[in-house]
Amino acid sequence: MTARAKPSPDILIAGAGIAGLAAAIALARTGRTVTLLEKRAASSEEGAGIQIGPNGSRILQSLGVAPNLAGKVAHPQSIRVMDGLTGRPLTQFPLGPDIAARHGAPYWSLHRADLHDALRTTAQSIPAITLRHAAELTGATQSGDTVTVHLADGETLNGPLVIGADGLWSTLRTHVLHSPSLTFTGKCALRTVLTATDVPPGISLTDTTIWLRPKAHVVHYPVRGGAELALVAIFDDADIGESWAHDADPASIATRAQAFPTALRDLLLTPTHWRQWSLYQPSGPITWMQNRIALIGDAAHPPLPFLAQGGVMALEDATVLASLLHGVPDSSIPACLAEFERLRRPRTTRVMEASARNGRAYHLDGLMRRARNAVLASTPPHLFMRQYDWLYGWRYEENT
Repeated sequence: MTARAKPSPDILIAGAGIAGLAAAIALARTGRTVTLLEKRAASSEEGAGIQIGPNGSRILQSLGVAPNLAGKVAHPQSIRVMDGLTGRPLTQFPLGPDIAARHGAPYWSLHRADLHDALRTTAQSIPAITLRHAAELTGATQSGDTVTVHLADGETLNGPLVIGADGLWSTLRTHVLHSPSLTFTGKCALRTVLTATDVPPGISLTDTTIWLRPKAHVVHYPVRGGAELALVAIFDDADIGESWAHDADPASIATRAQAFPTALRDLLLTPTHWRQWSLYQPSGPITWMQNRIALIGDAAHPPLPFLAQGGVMALEDATVLASLLHGVPDSSIPACLAEFERLRRPRTTRVMEASARNGRAYHLDGLMRRARNAVLASTPPHLFMRQYDWLYGWRYEENT
């Protein structure tokens, strides 16, 4: 027997990660009712740390999420750039009070699970939001002013709009909007978290630190109010598939770390458990929307993690889309989605391109590495940070 479609006035969102939860909260704040469809049976968030620049912390404050992050965010005082071959410092860029004063909002670092918990707690406090687990979307069809989504258990739901916030391996992107597949970049990332008391000497617990080596770089920063240190190491490596939580062999990391500067080597040798994932990028242009179906976050524009803006772009998407839909009749939804893409695609493309450039610069060798280091060492830090005013100074009320 074919399951009957259940009428629903709700906007339907596939995925209850950062993008989906933020979109639900932003839409509900404008008076919309929302149903979130999460394929996992229970709420959880894989990952270690996440950095939220002023353009993201400002949004979390405006959505009412910030109170649920009290005591969980850390405030890095600077970005320290280290030579991963010699161990010498190359430069130090101001964050902390400096960036907060410049852009009117703080720079935060936190555990991804804490951000996810805060978003979920906020969403669950809003009666207009329904969160359903074990609700895996397998397809969607459109007819007139209605979208019908199909779930793995055979159930169908109707709504005036479906938002794909289902991440890097989006079902809506690949199976409904038929966008090109993702391609492996030749790089893999490893992540872990250490308690502050386990961090070896010579490692800052108050800054974001980047170590640059040929074909590799390491980033670490404080999370959970400074009680822990999130650690990410990225190497040129073989593809291990789509898993976000593949167990990595500490012995292989130890082998890689033997030639690293002492402080960095000791840091990489400390953790006993690592997770590993492969880095992918789009092989061609992604279709963002089709009539009453739209993608946001990593489903629409998956950046490489070299600018620390993936989660923030999802927050920006959520606020812009909710603002465009505020007070408009359902008949205007397709036009709003077209305007959403017009506003957001240039910015997210710029972020993706800047992130890819950073990744190439981080892994330089030979003369190019020396030239990079010379530029970093000779550029005044405040002048260097001005080139990111376009990124951190973004305000959604000025861009809708």
